[in-house]
Amino acid sequence: MSKHPRQHAKKPTHVPSDVLSHAYCYRLRRDALFIAAQTKPVADNRFLHWIQARLLDALYHDPAVPAEVKPALADFHAKTTLNVLQDRRGERRRNRLAQEETHP
Repeated sequence: MSKHPRQHAKKPTHVPSDVLSHAYCYRLRRDALFIAAQTKPVADNRFLHWIQARLLDALYHDPAVPAEVKPALADFHAKTTLNVLQDRRGERRRNRLAQEETHP
C-alpha cells in the first residue's frame, strides 16, 4: 500500500448559479432581454436591439471591462444588427423559403 492517500481533485467551494455569468456577450443579451421584458409586455426585436445598443455603449465605456473583450462585444452587436436588418427586410424568411423549394 502507498504511504500517501489518494489525492482527489478539489471541488469548487463556490459555484455561481449562472455558469455563464462571466461571458460578456451572454450577459449583454440576457440583460437586454430582461429589460425589454420588464418594460414592454410584448417587446419587438427592434426595441430589444435598441436596449442592447444602450447597454453595449455603457459596457464599452466601463473601465472595469477588459480592453480585449470590447471588440468581441462590438462584433456580437454587429451580428445582431445584421440579424435585425435581415428580419426587417424579410431576407431570412425568403432564404428559408428558397431552401425549402430546392430541398423539399
